Amino acid sequence: MVDALTSAGVLVRWNLSTSEWSLVEALVARTGVPALAAFARKQANARDISFAKYFLPGWRELPPLPASGVAVRPAARAASHDWQPYTNPADPSVYENGF
Repeated sequence: MVDALTSAGVLVRWNLSTSEWSLVEALVARTGVPALAAFARKQANARDISFAKYFLPGWRELPPLPASGVAVRPAARAASHDWQPYTNPADPSVYENGF
């Protein structure tokens, strides 16, 4: 994760607590590094951010990776700078419940 943000040009201090590092690890597993890095880059481009801790609330709100075996349209998954949330190509109405 640190390398991905550094490669994306997001240079922040990583002074996270043990529980915050555990949260980052869980978010990487749930959402994937490309989506987290794209979110961080977008936020860092909009304001001066010094600490990685700033990204945690936003990272929690990102949608999870699709289930294994689910086909994903290429444009709907994380391109490093054009990340879009996953939508179910067969039935997008399942995401209209506010989650």
